[in-house]
This record gives sequence, C-alpha cells and structure tokens, in this order.
Amino acid sequence: MNSNQDFFKKIQESLEAARSTVKLKEKIGSDITDVLSMLSVLTSDAVSFRISINNGINPNYRSNSKLIHIIKKSAPHIGFTLCGYTIDDTNGYPVTLENEVTIFNCDDDISLKSTLTDLITDQENSMKIINLISSGKDIPF
Repeated sequence: MNSNQDFFKKIQESLEAARSTVKLKEKIGSDITDVLSMLSVLTSDAVSFRISINNGINPNYRSNSKLIHIIKKSAPHIGFTLCGYTIDDTNGYPVTLENEVTIFNCDDDISLKSTLTDLITDQENSMKIINLISSGKDIPF
C-alpha cells in the first residue's frame, strides 16, 4: 500500500525533475546567445542578432517556436533569417534547428553549438553577413 509519504516523494521527485528541465532550457538559451554573440565581436559590432517568437508568417519555419535573425546593428530592420529552432518542452533536448533546406536535431550542448556555428559559417550565410556589413561603407575589420 502507498502511504502519504510515498505520494509526497513522487510529487517531490516530479517537481525536482521539472526544475532541472527549466534550468536546462535556460542554459540552452544561453548557449545559443553565446554563439550568436560571437558575430558582434568578430564584426566590430556591425552585425548582431535578434531572436523572435515565430508567429507562423514565414512558410519556411512554421514548425519552429523561435527564429534567429542576423541583423545590421545600425539598421536592425535589415537582415536575414538564419534559422528557426525549437527547444523540447518536456526535456530540453533535443533542440531542433532548421534552415530552409535541412532539419538538425541536436542532442546536447556540443552538437547545438557546433550546428549553429555551421549554419553561421555556411558560405552563403557568411556572404550575407559580409553584405550586411559592407552595404554603404567599408568592412570594419
């Protein structure tokens, strides 16, 4: 038979697991921000990023909860969508990153950072970043 103490323990364990998941999701968000912040450093603050809630308007990213935009810092309305992403609601991982061509499932922080870096350093995206910087002035680095 189950006693009240057994019920208490079960509820307590469930709440501790949920708390751990919330902390993991915060760390995932921080890991994403850390990688994206490198763009500002490497472009002498000419380029930055914005993360937005996906409202479903862009048909290429309907299955993602958030979108990552690379923007020109001096004109934040100018930029492009790097990718969309979704953090697993229940466990934190996998994190799904998606560009217009491919869906990536990242099972840990290393694969998340690596995949996000690969998306940024994709030749087409690197050219878009340089074009954001160089439109109307010299490249600052």
